Amino acid sequence: MGLKPGISPVATGPAPNQPRKSDSRFRSFAERYLIERAAHFRQDHIDIDTWSCIMDAKRAYKQIEAVGCTVSDDFA
Repeated sequence: MGLKPGISPVATGPAPNQPRKSDSRFRSFAERYLIERAAHFRQDHIDIDTWSCIMDAKRAYKQIEAVGCTVSDDFA
């Protein structure tokens, strides 16, 4: 079983056509965030409210990630 030239035997990222794990986690978070808030969207501004909600989800996810990096094992 030989390696193709230019192919590293060490995986350095996701397989081709596969989302990174963090991308799929964010997408899952954003979908749940959007579904939870969709009932409050204005009927005549669905696109605007949806985009705004996605941006809110992105900000919230980044804040959660930042806080998660500071949590120690003392709370486990």
